[in-house]
Amino acid sequence: RLPPAWTHANWRARESALKVFSGTLSRGCAREDDAREMFKRACDSMGDRESAVRDAAFACASAARAAFPEAMVEEFELARNDLRPQHAKALERLLTTTTTTT
Repeated sequence: RLPPAWTHANWRARESALKVFSGTLSRGCAREDDAREMFKRACDSMGDRESAVRDAAFACASAARAAFPEAMVEEFELARNDLRPQHAKALERLLTTTTTTT
């Protein structure tokens, strides 16, 4: 039900969709395959022109990582080449910090 939000012209709709899914992940109400798809969407949204959307995308990726750490490392490796270098570095720090401390 969220796909129309990814391409919506209003940045608040894109940000809200990311926040909704972040909340779902943090409450443990999402399946791993949904989290994988959402991580891909969050990676895509990190290139959004609005900083609020980029921040929500990073928060969503963080929530996905907290819920399914191993799966998100796999998804990151698949998405790494499509990310801007600064986003890839930030995600890599997020994923390695978490996986080494758990």
